[in-house]
Amino acid sequence: MPDAHAPDPLGPAAGPDSPPLAADAALLALDAIRAVIAWYQAGIETERASAQPDPELLQEWAADQQTAAADRDRLRTATDTQAAAIAERCTRLLRTLTAG
Repeated sequence: MPDAHAPDPLGPAAGPDSPPLAADAALLALDAIRAVIAWYQAGIETERASAQPDPELLQEWAADQQTAAADRDRLRTATDTQAAAIAERCTRLLRTLTAG
């Protein structure tokens, strides 16, 4: 029978007011980044297929997509705080992109 006073090897139990674990912040960021990249990719494909594609818009979206990819790369070595900031920024961007 396990010792009731021994520390939990998985860490303390998270309650409703507990901050997210580092992995949670990284996963949230990665999910948001993937969704942002996918949104730009769909927009680029739709714009390219249009009768008169807007080259400036295509260039802007491609650059924005590259920025999101760079965030994904930074996430690999990000601290918990940095991962949370990336998640927040990308989630906010995704809300803006999909709001209309």
